[in-house]
Amino acid sequence: MLERSSKNGSRSPGRPRKRTREQQTRGTREALMKGALRVVARHGYAKASVARITEAAGVAQGTFYSYFDTHQQLLSELLPSEGIQLLDWLGRAAHGTEDYFMHERRAFSAFFEYIKKHPYFLRVLTEAEIAAPESYAQHMSNIEDRYVGALRRAAERGQIERRDDATFRVIAEVLAGARGHIAFGLSEQGRRSGQPISPDAVVETFVKFLRHGLGVQLPSGVKVAAASKAIKARRSEPAPHDTRALLLRTASLLVHKHGYQATTIARITDAAKVAVGTFYAHFPSRQHLLDEILDHMRQSLLAYVREHTRGSRTFIEMEARGFQGFFEFLTLHPEYIRIESEAAVWAKESYTRHFIDLETRYTSAMRRSRASGELTLYGESEFPTLSYILMAARHYLSTRYALAKGTVRRMPPFAQTAYIDLVQRGLSIR
Repeated sequence: MLERSSKNGSRSPGRPRKRTREQQTRGTREALMKGALRVVARHGYAKASVARITEAAGVAQGTFYSYFDTHQQLLSELLPSEGIQLLDWLGRAAHGTEDYFMHERRAFSAFFEYIKKHPYFLRVLTEAEIAAPESYAQHMSNIEDRYVGALRRAAERGQIERRDDATFRVIAEVLAGARGHIAFGLSEQGRRSGQPISPDAVVETFVKFLRHGLGVQLPSGVKVAAASKAIKARRSEPAPHDTRALLLRTASLLVHKHGYQATTIARITDAAKVAVGTFYAHFPSRQHLLDEILDHMRQSLLAYVREHTRGSRTFIEMEARGFQGFFEFLTLHPEYIRIESEAAVWAKESYTRHFIDLETRYTSAMRRSRASGELTLYGESEFPTLSYILMAARHYLSTRYALAKGTVRRMPPFAQTAYIDLVQRGLSIR
């Protein structure tokens, strides 16, 4: 029972204690953070304005700058704050589990439970790559480090095959990136079907892939597929004569340099050397153009990769060639990854369409491969999960190796070998 102070220093029932200034400060700051999470969940980082955040927090706009120097500072704190809670949640779920694969099953199941309990987290994670890049990089590094540590311990116990640290790092990067892709893909499956999709089967597919991909010995008769003989890197296509294509190509390069938000109509038409009126003859608005950039880039990528995979006799040969082709494409078009990442924030429908198209192409290829006697370890319902893992690997490894620190480099051979080995084992392709 609450008490009131009396003259002799004792407390009597009645009046609640006043919060200290420190408690009030902490409470207001937490309210702003929670308000920002609600706004990002509903509108995304792109529309998470100070006005919306303070309204959601129930405080005056002027109060905001008493707690955060800039709008960006608050946005950059969202993922680290939530990320710590997520990692604690996963740690508790898997605590005391010494078997590596049981640990992964519990941790991944807990990941989905966390998203269900905190539905805003997935959007915070997905969009932070562009909206709060330093925070995103740190969060993913924390995930990777935990994976590397778990892989080392599992190898010491004889539960998985021992690899060198560089290989374990590549595997950790693939698995860290896969989490978000699988969760996003699962949410999209649910949205398209109109019914929530249970993550239980997805978790089992993921663990099955790990069990085979990291096992203590290579299945009999399997050899790591060699990458295709390098196809001579093609020069970037000449400037298109078609004005619409010219505008798309020009906008792609500007997004790579300045980002979606700063790619204005004036900048596009100036760089393309066309009149503003010409722009509107091809696109009704700037947003319509931005929505089409990723589709335009995807078609270029698919055409390029198709040349690399032509004549592939097995799924793993197709994947090895396609993986190499993807990274060769990036040396010619480094703008692709930023466009893909930016679209998740600024052109959500375009990004979702892009994501679904890539997944559909992968699952179709897997279905054909299974019909020819491959991939017999998996059923068709498991193909989407496998597709998300392979899609995530391309995106995430490109940011770690090919496009790191603002430069464009070729994928290191050790990283390519580690990836193809993991995939071939994981899919149990003989």
